[in-house]
Amino acid sequence: MKVELPPSRAVPAKTDKPIYVSLKSDGSIYIGNNKVTYANFAVRLNERRRPTTTCASSSGPTKGRLQEVMRLMNVIQDTGYYQIAWSRRQGTQ
Repeated sequence: MKVELPPSRAVPAKTDKPIYVSLKSDGSIYIGNNKVTYANFAVRLNERRRPTTTCASSSGPTKGRLQEVMRLMNVIQDTGYYQIAWSRRQGTQ
């Protein structure tokens, strides 16, 4: 049986630019260039466009800070972002 379907009208999906989240060596958190707290993190992150990827990074030494890094990663996931790219920047504040 031959089936003739109408042409698709779907618009190709756009690739969103990632949102950058930073954990600084002093424990402060930034979304882009805006300083946030854990209390307002989810609201501030959701105010941004909903991309498919969030890029998180930490600066300075991470020794002894793994717990804080994991806390931030969990908060990002709890906010609904599951594709997370992680990088560590050395020598930046």
